[in-house]
Amino acid sequence: MLNIPRELIFDILSRLQLKDLIRYMCVSRAWHAFIHNQNFMKLHLELSIKTNSTRTILIQSQSDPSYMGSLPFDSDETLGKSKVVHPMPPWKHGGRYTLILGYSIGLLFICNYDLNKDFTLWNPSIQKLKKLPFTTLEPHPSPGLEISRSHITNGFGYDSANDDYKLLGILELANSDDVIVSSQVHVYSLKSHSWKRIQNTPCDGYSFSEDSDSIVFLNGALSWLMSKESDDADKYMIVTLDLASEKCREFPIPVDRINIDISSLDLEVLGDYLCISVNCFWCRSEAWIMKEYGVTESWSLPYSIE
Repeated sequence: MLNIPRELIFDILSRLQLKDLIRYMCVSRAWHAFIHNQNFMKLHLELSIKTNSTRTILIQSQSDPSYMGSLPFDSDETLGKSKVVHPMPPWKHGGRYTLILGYSIGLLFICNYDLNKDFTLWNPSIQKLKKLPFTTLEPHPSPGLEISRSHITNGFGYDSANDDYKLLGILELANSDDVIVSSQVHVYSLKSHSWKRIQNTPCDGYSFSEDSDSIVFLNGALSWLMSKESDDADKYMIVTLDLASEKCREFPIPVDRINIDISSLDLEVLGDYLCISVNCFWCRSEAWIMKEYGVTESWSLPYSIE
């Protein structure tokens, strides 16, 4: 191995499947250190994403969320042989309320409500996990403001600019009339191993939509859907947090083309696009995509199913 140029070894090994690399780490200490090299891991990840060579579909059991199925999805768009991940770590016992709250660059962000809301990052490809500290996200209400209820929603993504995985925690504070008076944004950095409060969400009077409280990751940012009740019709807004700058921004959904009075909305990622899925009850289902990220004029309707 020492007689072969390092660049050539990098190139050869970076094209191998992950399961082969795991086996090759047992060859020697030198091979183990080589494959664990940060530069090599980044190169292997970049090639895997570029070639779509290691895609996998994970299916979570509805009857027992601690169990999952793994289904390889090859580059030629064919499905491989499925296998059971049995059970999903780190909960060898129980796990009825196990939720996948996010995923990014091969890692899953998992929360288990059976264990006092335990947070874990899990790499299913190599069966490695890392428990994360859960924070209560101490509220900071304005002076004289009485808080009767609080709610936390979490998201997860990768900050490529700083090579850091980050968790998002949004703490909503409600008054005695159950009106959201503050939505505070907190971020946990895996690199610094600490939580910090950033700001409030820019949408005053808005709260997480009752239809969807999921947070999705796309283009280095976390995005979520917020709503606001009004006399004529509910108003909706998309809020994003850029993980590199840790700054929030907002932009509207195509409300002029969606009858939100008789619909349920969900924010998803479809391919490389931000997607609003609309379930028009007793009528049809629609999928709107934003062709240019952050440009509201680029909303289009590629799918409408009666």
